[in-house]
Amino acid sequence: MYINQTDPDGTLAWLVQELQRAEEDEQYVHILSHIPPGDGECLESWARNYYKIVNRYSKTIQAQFYGHIHVDSFTVFYENMDDDSSTPTNVLYASPSVTTYTYLNPAFRIYELEPGINYRVADFHTYFLNLSKATTIDDEPRWELLYSAKVGV
Repeated sequence: MYINQTDPDGTLAWLVQELQRAEEDEQYVHILSHIPPGDGECLESWARNYYKIVNRYSKTIQAQFYGHIHVDSFTVFYENMDDDSSTPTNVLYASPSVTTYTYLNPAFRIYELEPGINYRVADFHTYFLNLSKATTIDDEPRWELLYSAKVGV
């Protein structure tokens, strides 16, 4: 049983402090973390508070980058977290995994950021290793472009 599910270790309080400082200094931020909010292993009340923080600092946070879920996906944050027809405020990128967990081919993503002061994600390229083609131990890994977000390859 959790006594404080909203911020058990003070991480959200720390995050607000850092985001407030960045906002005051007119800086931009990328958030990098492991377990994304909304995942079954993330406390729901913590995730809802995190969502509110992201919405409050949506002009400061340029993107969020997560792992853990082993799939290639993204999540759009909305002004009203319970209404996905409300205004979009931010994006959470979840990169695929290089492990073969759940029978997936290993994959990774390379992000391209806009140069200058805001460093928004301009594009990203996702590569994978087709294990069916890597049939012997002597085969060199051959990473193939799965797609580019900008051009939709």
